[in-house]
Amino acid sequence: MAGLNIEVLSKEKIENTLKAWTTGKKLLVLFLTIFLIGGTYWYFFYRNSQKEIKRLQHKIVQKKAKLAKLRNAKKKSATLQRKLLTAQEELEVLLATLPEAREIPSFLQYIADIGATCGLSQLLFEPQREEYRDFYAIIPVKLKLVGNFHKLGMFLDKLSKLNRLVRVRSLKVGHAKKNSTNIKIDMVIETYRYLQPTEQKTKTKRKKKRRGR
Repeated sequence: MAGLNIEVLSKEKIENTLKAWTTGKKLLVLFLTIFLIGGTYWYFFYRNSQKEIKRLQHKIVQKKAKLAKLRNAKKKSATLQRKLLTAQEELEVLLATLPEAREIPSFLQYIADIGATCGLSQLLFEPQREEYRDFYAIIPVKLKLVGNFHKLGMFLDKLSKLNRLVRVRSLKVGHAKKNSTNIKIDMVIETYRYLQPTEQKTKTKRKKKRRGR
C-alpha cells in the first residue's frame, strides 16, 4: 500500500508540475521530446537504411555497367562472327581457284582432255618445276599442239572459262606442214596451287638460310 501511495503521489506531483509550467516551457519539452525520438530513429534506423540504399544503388550501377559491357561484347561478337563468315567464304572462293597439291594431276589431265575435245593433236604436255611465291606455287606446263586457228581459239576460250586460274604465259604459232591448213602451236600455260601452312613455313626457313649465307 505504501508503494501504491508513493506512485499516486508521484503522478500528482507530475501533474502539478506540468500545470505550473508555462506554455513556452511545455512547447520546449515537447520539441525536445520529438527531437529525441527523431534523433533516435535517424541514428538507429534511417541512417542504416540510407547506407543500405547507397550500397544497393552502387551495386545497381555496377550491374548496369556490366550488363552494358556484355551487350556491347555480344554486338561485337556478332560483328566478328559475320566478318569471320565473310572471310571464310572468301577463302573458299580463293581455294577454289587455287587447287591443292593432290588435285593438280587430275586438273592437268583435265586441261589435256580439253585440248583433245577441241580437236587439237597433242605432241607434248610437260609440267615444269614449280615456282614458289608467298602462299602459292606457279605450275608452268609446256604444250606442243597441232590444229587450226579455230580449234586453238576454242581451246583458249575454254581455258579462260575454267573456275581454276589458268594463264597463257607464251604462245608461238607456225606452219605444221607445207600445203596444210593446220598450224603448230608451242605454248606455255601456267596454273597455280595453294601452299599448305607447313609448306609455307618450310619455304620461309629456306629463305632465311639463304639470306644467312
